[in-house]
Amino acid sequence: MSQAEEGPPEFNFTPKPPGATGAAKYTRRRKRRRSPMVLLAPVLVVGVIVVAGLVALTLRTLPSQSEGTIALDPIADQAVVELDTLIVDILATVPPGSENHAVYWLVEAPEGASIEAATGRFVWRPTEAQGPGQYSVTVAATLDTNKEVQVESRFAISVVEAPQPPIVEAVGDLHAKPGESLQVEFSAKDPDLPAARIRYQLAPGAPPGATIDPDTGRFAWTPDETSGGKTHAIVVEATETGEGGQSSQTTLRVTVAAPAQPEPAPAPAMVEEKPAPETPVEVAQSPDEHGNETILELFEKRKLFHPAEYVTLRKVFAERFAMARAEEIRSAWGDDNETMTAWLEKHVDVKEELYRAIDPEIDNVSAALGLFHEMWKLSPERLADYGDLAIAVAVTWDQDQGVYDYSGHQKRTRSTLPADLLGPIDNYKYIIQAEKVMQGRGQFLPWEFLVHVVNHKTPMIERQWAVKGFLPERAMIGKCYGKVPYDSEMLSTQGAVTKLEGQAYTLPNLLAYGGVCSMQADFASRVGKCLGVPAAYVGGESRYGEMHAWVMWVELKIVTKSGIGFSLESHGRYRGDHYYVGNLKDPKTAEKITDRQLELRLHTIGVNPLAKRQADMIVAAYPMLREHHQMEVGDQLAFLDQLLRLCPWHEGAWRTVAGMSRDGVVPKTHTKMMTGIVNSLFVTFAAFPDFTLEIFDDLIAFNDMPKKRTLLYGQLTALYERAGRPDLSCEARLRYTDRLVEDGQPKDAIRGLAASILQFADEGRFVPKMLDRLEALCDENEGTGPELLNFYQQFLQRIPTQRGSRPSQYCMEMYERAIKQFRQHDQEPAAQRLEMQLAAFKAMGASPSQ
Repeated sequence: MSQAEEGPPEFNFTPKPPGATGAAKYTRRRKRRRSPMVLLAPVLVVGVIVVAGLVALTLRTLPSQSEGTIALDPIADQAVVELDTLIVDILATVPPGSENHAVYWLVEAPEGASIEAATGRFVWRPTEAQGPGQYSVTVAATLDTNKEVQVESRFAISVVEAPQPPIVEAVGDLHAKPGESLQVEFSAKDPDLPAARIRYQLAPGAPPGATIDPDTGRFAWTPDETSGGKTHAIVVEATETGEGGQSSQTTLRVTVAAPAQPEPAPAPAMVEEKPAPETPVEVAQSPDEHGNETILELFEKRKLFHPAEYVTLRKVFAERFAMARAEEIRSAWGDDNETMTAWLEKHVDVKEELYRAIDPEIDNVSAALGLFHEMWKLSPERLADYGDLAIAVAVTWDQDQGVYDYSGHQKRTRSTLPADLLGPIDNYKYIIQAEKVMQGRGQFLPWEFLVHVVNHKTPMIERQWAVKGFLPERAMIGKCYGKVPYDSEMLSTQGAVTKLEGQAYTLPNLLAYGGVCSMQADFASRVGKCLGVPAAYVGGESRYGEMHAWVMWVELKIVTKSGIGFSLESHGRYRGDHYYVGNLKDPKTAEKITDRQLELRLHTIGVNPLAKRQADMIVAAYPMLREHHQMEVGDQLAFLDQLLRLCPWHEGAWRTVAGMSRDGVVPKTHTKMMTGIVNSLFVTFAAFPDFTLEIFDDLIAFNDMPKKRTLLYGQLTALYERAGRPDLSCEARLRYTDRLVEDGQPKDAIRGLAASILQFADEGRFVPKMLDRLEALCDENEGTGPELLNFYQQFLQRIPTQRGSRPSQYCMEMYERAIKQFRQHDQEPAAQRLEMQLAAFKAMGASPSQ
């Protein structure tokens, strides 16, 4: 795609608030190139005048229509569960062919409600205090060009109480002895307003003699000798009083000591015999089971999620690796085995993180260990300070498949690749040698960041050139993308002619000769890596099959031993088309991932590296803990909830919860807990919404209330629209539409589709899908024709008429769709008007009069 392409025309529709005087601003700006064909100017002027005259003549012959009227479509009464979000798309109808726009505002509404002035989208999330109750809403609309014309419409909202089960305070595991009295008091609260009284009871299966006071929750039990030597799981139920009261359960685990055994009577004296020598029997423990006792103890003492226990868990998992890979470790250390082992014992943090970082299912264990050994031999003292750097090199270069390869750009430009490319050890040495330039990056960045620094082969001389020329510009380094001249001839000849042909493919030559977007992104990403900035080359494909490339990097604000401050940035992503998602290769796994996945993963590790690593180990231990303690569903959800508190963006934990919901193992008694988890999804991933779409259907499967699930889809759609992500919004809107139709709300579905399309009117990749669904729904529902035609009038005015310097094919296709709809609804005059606009548009390559 040419860098010289002009952007689409900019539209700025700014409605004035109700009651303001004067017309609303409506401006259109479009960049224009100066035409060298000066002699054709008079001809074009005459052509414009002729076409304009024909348009005016045609319009004068059409039946007159009142353009000063507006009507609000009827709004059905609504129902919403408290703490959920209600979204209602309100639509005002103006006459077909009118150029007026509706402006909306609220005359009467409950506290917290809002409406978008330009789209009519009403949004309200009732609080706990606002439900249950009945509320009245009055919506008003006017014309942007005539504030004298105003209409109002009312509808009612029923806020339904969201019955939430009691919250029971957890009680820790207890120990008792036979014959000793055990007492503990349970406490539960109803989170609803007004709160209900709570009554307590023991679920079936409680040990004999155990009791609980139904009013106070005081539990009492004196275990007898038959209860000794066992752990008893005692389930306590807390139930709201009154009709339909909900219940919650908690499990108390009591371990009763074994009864003391009586002293045996002395045996008769016997002739002493020498015992036969015993053969020691060793019970081999599987590496996967090693340390289970430690993990169980941490869990039972409620320390598993404590940050201080990260080192305890890391030790367990490192020992498992050492047991399972003992032979490979000895082989990698070779003749240095004894010395290397002693050094690792002295630098236990480096050893344990290395063993934890190497994943046998992904990494080449022998190669990774061998590379680490080579770096150790350079200087054991320096490696102690650069442990994460050495780990990054080891897990990136162990198979070489995740190393960024820019030879494809060299071949495409028919240039020559330098012979002095760097390998893994040289990447390690370079960062250490450039210590002053790196300012702590090689020492303090987690290895998960550093894999995006050491994964390239750029020669040393080019790295030094990059430092000399771009170190002062390291802040927002990705913007050096634009310093590489754009080779328009390479684009226009489809690569047949390139300015780099015959030259060495080096960073200095890229800056001197230029290239297309691929070379710009390559340059920016490698210059960033040379300066110690984690950076990546990202590529994506447009709706039209055109490829584009941009750079993504970690903008480091502060790098110290105690922590890092950073933001995730990209440059060159938008040009002509919006590239919402791109692809790259993960340096460690060599798998193809999206840049959005990379953003989420870097954010997760960057916010708290130790929490992310601790969460990984807890997820690995979870199946053992669940089986050992025979966790009930509530216990499992509570465990996973704690895990998400430790690391809110942990993908594995979220997928586990979603899997439980999908598999139907979550009973209704745990609806409140699951609802809380779903609600946290919208907050946690507001900045990284892509992941939510992957798990959303599974995550809400627990809820068997159709209207409730529909409302959740509405929340998801709103999340994507607020994030400005039409790619995700389109998919969510279509799912939301299906739910609304199933619930018997086709008109709400129509209004919602129309609002989403208007919000993202210029998105030619996603709008046609939503238009197909919108038109089909209008065909199926009588009386929606005027609404559809009114929508098209607004829609056409929001579409950019040019793509670069050319008329927009997408815009012309949308005009043709609109013309077809006007004809199908017997609006021939309006269809003819649009046809004339389209004809003039095609003939002159200019924008149609709107």
